[in-house]
Parts: sequence; structure tokens; C-alpha cells
Amino acid sequence: MQFRLHRCFPTARCARRRGGATTLALLLLLLLSVLGLGLASTTLEAMRLTHLQQRSSLAFHLAESGAERALRYLRVQATPPTQTAAFQPFGGSAIALGSGTYEVTIDPDDNNPNLSLKRYLIRGVGRALGRRETVELYAQMSTFGEYAFFFDRWPSGAFLDNNSVVDGPAHLNATDGVPMNLRWSSSATAPIFQNGLLTTAASRINYLAPSTAPTTEAQYQKVFELGSAGYRLGVSTVSLPASTDEQKSAAWGSTGSYPSSNGVYVPNTGSSTSAGIYIRGAVNSLRFGVNGSRHQEIVVEVGSEAWTITINRPANTTTLRKTAGAGSPSSTTWSGVTNGVIYATEGINSLGGELADSHVTGSTILSRNAFTLATDTLAGRDRCGHGQHPLPHHTCRERSVGQHGQFPSGLPRAGRQ
Repeated sequence: MQFRLHRCFPTARCARRRGGATTLALLLLLLLSVLGLGLASTTLEAMRLTHLQQRSSLAFHLAESGAERALRYLRVQATPPTQTAAFQPFGGSAIALGSGTYEVTIDPDDNNPNLSLKRYLIRGVGRALGRRETVELYAQMSTFGEYAFFFDRWPSGAFLDNNSVVDGPAHLNATDGVPMNLRWSSSATAPIFQNGLLTTAASRINYLAPSTAPTTEAQYQKVFELGSAGYRLGVSTVSLPASTDEQKSAAWGSTGSYPSSNGVYVPNTGSSTSAGIYIRGAVNSLRFGVNGSRHQEIVVEVGSEAWTITINRPANTTTLRKTAGAGSPSSTTWSGVTNGVIYATEGINSLGGELADSHVTGSTILSRNAFTLATDTLAGRDRCGHGQHPLPHHTCRERSVGQHGQFPSGLPRAGRQ
């Protein structure tokens, strides 16, 4: 077998072959360089965006921290700020936090002087590593009117069972660490808690024998209309006002010359009502009821004496009758209805009953039947329902603190009236 060897002598043809290979190598090198530069540019841009996002996130969290601090500031005030001009609650200088700073401004609603539930715009500005972010919160006061049932501390020995109905949101602060007592029955046809959540700051609910803690969804629905989703444990406590002086003034109609004798009073100016219902002394029982004419009746027992207030909204009259005790029976009727504020100078041992319908014509409410009930917070704010076995139907419904509201994290739910 023979092989023929071809040699390429330095001729023009061989030179062209070597030039083509060099050009191809240069093109490949150029392509790889472009791809490398592109990849490097993409990587640098990604790193730049990541650092930018980190700086923006840091500035945002600083702004959010400042806004949340301002919200806490509003919550702890004894009374809501009355000014309408914007102000900086922590001073005008930027506040250092970590590797950045924040500033906070609270801008009250211009209409706040005419509002019982004040509104505020909170603006937090955070700055970090050259970035600036702004967070705005809208805060509006809320009252206990949103709760159908509210307790700060659970009354000793009290419990709720399926003979009780809590129609709306319910809350227990459990500031003393004591959980609420519930007793449910497997034969119950309706749950205890309806049309709203039960929330409590306690870590558990105490189920009394013979019942035990529900384990199935069917059992939960004997207690909560929403089943196992109908309650939340370990939530934040709801701040209570330091005093109920505003409700006291609203019930009596003035800030002085309060009664010195125990009893039930309907303040008036001659033949007309002028305020709410003022109760002096410890209340054994306060019961709402509806008479045969569908008018609201309120029966109050103070010591060995008793009174019945009848509010006739269609006729626009209020009648106070003393039914037991010295000077009974006696009755006085005034024109006009009360303003809905009921104030007791001491605790209320038992509270319950039924609210009458509002006075309506067609779809128009002519006179709303709603009540704000307040007691002297220094005399014991938690005696409502104390010692009742079980707690009465609709216990503490419509309990409210009026203008001394709370500032929730967002807009409050509509109050149940």
C-alpha cells in the first residue's frame, strides 16, 4: 500500500488557507468576549437591583416601624388628640434606627371637632442608604359597639351554655389570665356564638363538665356558628379607657350636681327629657325587655328598690315607674326619649334581656333604638354578669365607651346597633 504526501509550499493558495483559520479563531474569540461581557453586565445589573431592593426594603421597614409606633402612640392616649393641624408626636428630628432613620407625622381629619370617632392619617417616612420610602396608615377610633359581648376579666364562676346566645362578635381580654368558661351540649340545635368571631387574649377556653373541648367540626358547630374557624386565641387585648367621665356627663346632662341618693334618674327640663339614664348605687340587675306594645322597657334593681323605664319611640315619650321600695308605686312621664346613654356609678351585677326594634317607617329609621352602657371604671368595670350561672342572654350587648374608643390596626368593623 502506498501513500502520497502532499506538502504545502509557501504559495498564495496555502497563505489563503492559513488566513481563513486565523479569521475564524478571531471571530470565535470575539463572540466569546461579547458573551462574557453580556453575562458580566447582566450579573452587575442583577447585583445593582438586589442592592437597590435591599435599600428600599430597609427604608420601607423603617417607615412602617415609625407609622406603627405612631399608631401605638394614639392608642395609649387618655383622650384622642383634639388639634386639626398635623403634628409630629416624637419631635421634628429624624429618629435613628439601625442603619437608617424615620420621621412620623400625624395629620388629624379636618372634621374631627364634629366627629365622636376621630380619624387620623399617619405618615411614616424612612430613609436608608440613599433610599426614601413612605408608608401611610388611616386610623379611625372604634367603640365597643362593634361587640355584642365584651369582658375585660371573666366573672368568677360564670359560664355560657347553649341556653345563651351571643349574637355578634365577642371578646375577652382576660387581663388576669383567667379563660372563659363554656359548656356545650351534643343535643344543642343552635350554637352559642353566632354572627361573628369569639376572640380572646387567653391561651385557651375552659370547657366545663360534662362537656369537653370539641374535636370534630360537628362538635365545634355546637359552640361556634363558624365551627373551628369561629374563635381565635392569644389575640391582643383591647385597651380600656381610664375613665367614663364623658358617659357620666352624657347620661346626666351636666358635669355637676349629681344625685346624692341611690336610685334611678331620668334627667329632665320640666316636662321633657334632657339626657340619658343615670343610676346611682350598685345595680343588682339591669334587664332590657319588650312590652306588649313592642316598646322598650328597662328594669333596674338597686338594693331593695326597683324601677321600670318605658321608652315609647312612636309616641316620643319616656316613663319612669318606681315599682318597689320607699315611695312606690309612683310614675312620671316626660315628652322625648333619652339619648341612649345609661350610666351606673357602681358595678352591674346582672345584665341581659332583649332590645326592641327601632321606630321605622318603610325603609327609613325615624328613631334608632340603641344604647351605650357605662359604669364607673374605678368602681369595678367587670361586675357585669358577675356570679350568674349561667350568664344572662345577650350579656353586655351594646356595651360601649363612646368617645374613649380604641385604635384598631385598620378601619373598624361597623358597630352592631
